[in-house]
Amino acid sequence: MLRRIGYSHHRPGRRAVQRDEQAITEWREVTWPDIVAQAKRTRAWIVFEDEAGAMLTPPIRGTWAKRGARVILRCSYAHERKTSMAAFACYRAGRLPKMFYALAPNASFTENEFGPLLTDLHARLGPGKVILVWDRLSAHVTSRKTKAFIAANASWLSVVPLPGYAPELDPVEQIWAWIKNGPLANYCAANLAELTDAAGRALDRLCKQPELLTPFLRHTGLDWP
Repeated sequence: MLRRIGYSHHRPGRRAVQRDEQAITEWREVTWPDIVAQAKRTRAWIVFEDEAGAMLTPPIRGTWAKRGARVILRCSYAHERKTSMAAFACYRAGRLPKMFYALAPNASFTENEFGPLLTDLHARLGPGKVILVWDRLSAHVTSRKTKAFIAANASWLSVVPLPGYAPELDPVEQIWAWIKNGPLANYCAANLAELTDAAGRALDRLCKQPELLTPFLRHTGLDWP
């Protein structure tokens, strides 16, 4: 009956109640075009950054099995053990996108790591300016050490924070979805070292497919030349 009146069965999405929809719309319609215009004017790279974790308890995804034979994944339930992942999706008009990443086994990225990570990123991208877009994590926007690094490197680095509670505007979220729905789906690592190796291999694969980064950006709904 529901199908006959236009309904279908689907999985709901989640949105934080703390979102400011007006601020998100303004960022998409005003701030983002300004970023693109500035990047074109200064021939800068626009770099999105985000962090995620790969857990020993894997993301569960559908698979194939014989009827009546349920697949059982035997994995570690050491929830506190994880490999932290940081990824940079880099865009420049007229150039093929680039991607870089870093891993931190059994640790999290803190204000102490962002300076060296951004310095390495700039060296890999080559001389020129970088417009960094990332979320409002305290280690990004309120950390004294991060602020000092940004001020000391203002000749090549400018930072634009995303609006709060709007992960859908960051194409790096699509990188995490690609990894967790693909190479790491249902993957039961024996230990953290094995998990870190698997995450590294998955990210290496994506680095070799930079053409995927453009649809990842378009998935956000942000206009791109």
